[in-house]
Amino acid sequence: MELLDYLYTYFFSEARLIQHCDVEPQKFIELQTIGVMPRPSYILDANLLCNSFFGEHEQHGKISFYPKSYAEWLNKVKCNTTSEAAFTIFSERLQKTIHELARNNISMGYEDDISKLNLFIATQWQHFLEGTYGLCTRTGLPEDIAKKEITIGLLNTRLTQVNLSDQEEKQLITAMNLLASCSPKFAPHERSKSQKQRLAAQVESKLHISLE
Repeated sequence: MELLDYLYTYFFSEARLIQHCDVEPQKFIELQTIGVMPRPSYILDANLLCNSFFGEHEQHGKISFYPKSYAEWLNKVKCNTTSEAAFTIFSERLQKTIHELARNNISMGYEDDISKLNLFIATQWQHFLEGTYGLCTRTGLPEDIAKKEITIGLLNTRLTQVNLSDQEEKQLITAMNLLASCSPKFAPHERSKSQKQRLAAQVESKLHISLE
């Protein structure tokens, strides 16, 4: 099955993740409950029928999957980290990436408006904890989250413009390439639904180019 291949290539099962990071199952649940560790990005409801020399065997259960890169986050927050401390880590990494992008002319103006910035960070923090970004970014970590959200915002803005200057066309291509770099391969059944796929098609149509 393509889906299973995808999940076991790019994700850890919950059991594998906590073993990899040497965290007890109950501690892991506590970290999620207090808002430190994200929820799973995929939950597989498995009904397995196995046939072997010893006969048939049935097994039923749910398997939660997390990006392999979440091992880095779990190792960072597993030792008595509060939700506030975890949010600070997330916020600092997100802001650093926002400023780096702005220096390269990839910006939605968050770096110049503290209230918009704070709202943006708070919103992404909630999506992060819900496990959303483990699905729709390459790593699910703050750096890729900032890249994804800012490039999508910029792409949507530029694509609504009737005419683009040469500089804006270059910015559009740069933003699209950046979005591609922080996007996952996506599960087979999700690829055609991804924002990356939709935006790439719109950029190609608007600029009469191929991004392949």
